Amino acid sequence: MEYKSTIDGVMHACGDDTHTTALAGAALILSEIRDELHGNVKFIFQLAEEKNAGAKMLVEAGGMDDVDVIFGLHNHPDVPAGKMGVKLGGLMAAVDTIWKRGTWRNTSKNY
Repeated sequence: MEYKSTIDGVMHACGDDTHTTALAGAALILSEIRDELHGNVKFIFQLAEEKNAGAKMLVEAGGMDDVDVIFGLHNHPDVPAGKMGVKLGGLMAAVDTIWKRGTWRNTSKNY
């Protein structure tokens, strides 16, 4: 594969491919039924979530000014394939950094 890591045994496996595919799929499906929807739909891919900075940049740039309701999505290995977990309120709202052997890893904690 051309897009695999150039360093054996190392990869970036945070789920960005899953998130991008899910958002693109939702955009495709909802665009096909746009005449049946009431209101506007905005598709947002939050950047820099690992650094706890992306949402702040989005808000400061005015990206949320005309948003009344927002739905977030994150893949989670504990939810079986074909199933969906739903929660009202904050979820995966913590960003922490763990240093191990000179490299950083980001973690999320469910709330």
